[in-house]
Amino acid sequence: MRSADYIQQPRKPRKIVVAGDNDTPALLAQEASDADVLVHEATYTEAILEKVGPAPMHSSAKRVADFAHAVQLPNLVLTHF
Repeated sequence: MRSADYIQQPRKPRKIVVAGDNDTPALLAQEASDADVLVHEATYTEAILEKVGPAPMHSSAKRVADFAHAVQLPNLVLTHF
């Protein structure tokens, strides 16, 4: 028996960025540019965000998705804590 037969190869480290309430996802560009996953709030649809305005400082699903696409994020999780 060899120990090498029972040891898994190390995985590539993964980077996950978790963002709370944020109406400007682009502020995370540097941190998210090499991330594997972005977890970001998306409280509103675009239509509701237009009615509510910027005061609550929440984002929309479209706004976050557009940002994730622009920085080529492979995985996006939308939520609101």
